[in-house]
Order: sequence, then C-alpha cells, then structure tokens
Amino acid sequence: MTIADPINQLRLALAEAGSPTLSTAESEAWAKLERWRAASEGLPLMLGVSPTAWPGICARPGCAPLVDAVWAAFAAALGVACDTDPERSPLALRSAALGLGLSPPPAIDRLLDFIQRLLPAAAPTEAAAEAEVLAAQERETLLGAALMLVTRMPQDCVDELGYYDSARITRLILQKALLWFPLGPPQLDRAGIETLLARWLPPKGSD
Repeated sequence: MTIADPINQLRLALAEAGSPTLSTAESEAWAKLERWRAASEGLPLMLGVSPTAWPGICARPGCAPLVDAVWAAFAAALGVACDTDPERSPLALRSAALGLGLSPPPAIDRLLDFIQRLLPAAAPTEAAAEAEVLAAQERETLLGAALMLVTRMPQDCVDELGYYDSARITRLILQKALLWFPLGPPQLDRAGIETLLARWLPPKGSD
C-alpha cells in the first residue's frame, strides 16, 4: 500500500504555504525521545515539519483534506483508529511510514539509523533482565506450591522420620505441575527445584 499521490500533494501544499521545516537541532531533540505521538508528532516529523507548526497546517483548507488522507493510511499501517493519537517508538513510526512510501527527511532518518544500530548492543541486557524477572516469578510460584502441599498434604511431604523432604515435595509439584504452570513445565529441573526448596525447609534433625 502506498499513498504517494496524497503525500506528494501534501508536500507541494506545504511548500507553497511556506510551512516551517524541521531544523537539525529539532531533529536531534526529537530523535532522543523514546516515544512520539503518532498523529500530532510522528506524522509531521516524517514529513519534515515541526510538530509545533502542525496544528496550524492541519487547519488550512488546502492542506486539511490531504492531511486527513495521509493520516488515515498511516493510522491503518499502525493499526490504530484515526480519531486517536497513541504513542509509539520513533522506529515503529518510521517503519510504518516507509511501508507506505513515506520517506522521512534525511536528518531524522540518519539519527534513527544511528539509534537502531545501537539497539542490538542493548538487547542482551534487556533480555537478561526479563529472564531474571521470569526466573524470580517461577521461584515464587514453586515456593507457593510447596507451601500449599505441606499444608494440605503434609503426610506426602515428609520422609520416614517425619521431616519435610524436598525430593518428595518436588515430585508432587511436578506431578501436579499443570495447577501452577498451565503454559508449560518450570524452567528449573528436578534437582534445581529440590535445591531451592531445601534452602527453606528446616534442616533434618532440628526441633
């Protein structure tokens, strides 16, 4: 899908109206932001227009229908309603714009290219942080499952001497794993779960 004709007509109308273009300093300032509003910031920036001047442009009789046409296609590419102005990342907005044949001005394009090159280096850190959060949630679920079992099925959680046994509790957790892990088994293996539970159980031989 392209919107070449409305885009070209809008660019021509902007040029004829003497609309202020985006300066290098403004481009740098906007590129540093993590989110742009799609309609009031993203679209004008993709056209090389300062968002501060955009409301006046949208109100011009010759520009308003073209702005509406371009925004309707842009909103559809983003999967948002035309009467909304959601926030999106600059890279996501550029990707949608390029898919429609709307090329951003070179200054914005170069800055976003630079930012995109930096992202892969940061990705492992973000992935590691997310993995740690998921691991913490899993440990919390395992400890909660163990607490429920020793409360409701204490006779099945102790050894021959009457001490809570991490191996027995782990076996019960894995047998009933769907209760706590409906989307798939825990990432910790049997030995890992036993070690986790053993840290919290009273040592055998203690009163």
